[in-house]
Amino acid sequence: MKEITTTVFPVFVVFTNFFVLILCLPRKKSLGFTLFVFGAIVAANFIADIFIARFGLTDPTKPFRSWIYLPFIILLFKGLTFQKVFGYFAPMTFAATLVLPFEMLSRFLIPLGEFWYWLAMLVLPTAVLSVYLALVWRYGRVLIERLFSFGTEKEWALYALSSVICFIVLSSVYPTLADYTALVLLLIFFIAWFLVMLCFAIINTHEKTRQKYDADLAREIISSGRGYYDKLTDMTEELHILRHDYKHHLTSMQKMIKSGYNEEIRDYLETLHGDIDGKAINDYCQSRVVNALLDSFSETCQKSGIEFSVKIILPPPETIDDYELCIIIGNLLENAITACLRTPESERQYIEISMRPREGQYGIKVENSFDGVLNNDGKTLFTTKPDGGLGIKSILSIARHHDGEYVPVWDEKKFSAFVVLKIK
Repeated sequence: MKEITTTVFPVFVVFTNFFVLILCLPRKKSLGFTLFVFGAIVAANFIADIFIARFGLTDPTKPFRSWIYLPFIILLFKGLTFQKVFGYFAPMTFAATLVLPFEMLSRFLIPLGEFWYWLAMLVLPTAVLSVYLALVWRYGRVLIERLFSFGTEKEWALYALSSVICFIVLSSVYPTLADYTALVLLLIFFIAWFLVMLCFAIINTHEKTRQKYDADLAREIISSGRGYYDKLTDMTEELHILRHDYKHHLTSMQKMIKSGYNEEIRDYLETLHGDIDGKAINDYCQSRVVNALLDSFSETCQKSGIEFSVKIILPPPETIDDYELCIIIGNLLENAITACLRTPESERQYIEISMRPREGQYGIKVENSFDGVLNNDGKTLFTTKPDGGLGIKSILSIARHHDGEYVPVWDEKKFSAFVVLKIK
């Protein structure tokens, strides 16, 4: 009984941690394959521990045994590497802090009879870990999603280091349970409290980061929408003036008809027709909002001497709304105009935008001339804008929402930006 229980105790903690990971972390492989790998490793270690305990052998690798699972965690689950390190050591340390106090209570409250002592050591941790797993089943996935929603690899390296240190400290004090019970109990409580507070601190920091990001994104969305909003406002005002002047035009033409000025009437009507055409928004597609935005950029290009061409087929209704399309189009064209203006005057300055659905996806391509100078490392673009490149962040945010991607491609004279969105 003693050999089996002392072996089950650490294995049960590890097995509990595997169950937490499977419940909370997104897997790269199927559930069956993941369980098979974990089960094989746990079974091998369990048999080795029983064999070593049964024959009284020493095992110098036992303090480091938990580390052999880490490569499998990294390979089998999705996410940043240090997120998975944190996700492995933090729950396992917390699970150990839940069951270690019961071993200490057993030393104080239960008589020295080995059978009852080791039975309590088996039953009590099982009960408390079962409650722990029930709470993980109910709240674990939501907590992990909030915990892992933000943060860079460097930030998670620091968080992972904290969880590893807690695990090492807890593993180091475990052999001293009998000699320094009160001190060890206080340390266990501190480690558990530290892990809980660390998780809340990470979530709180990330929530504040999310709020700042959302505020910056909202400002960028407002900025990107200002062009087509101004265009619609100007057009409404001009039509209002035109309607107000319409009665004067009718009065003039009536007088001209009575006087027989037919040639003058024809010239007058052509002038009115041209005036109305100049106030109209060009039709590029069936969306008035998208038309207004494209027409606004068309006017900007015309004033700057940039060739502007549009080929557009809107996505199916209720798949991608005009609001999101305008954010993508506005930011892509804004960057394209900036690049064109940097192109030498001797070179052709142009912008071509094409949009169309194809095979369950919606593609947006903006191609433009530029001077071949980019702030990049050969693979990644780095913004030079003081706002930190919020336009690209806005595009990426919408692309992720539609399970799509943003891909820039460039050479010495041409820059192309591709946005692909899945149509659900």
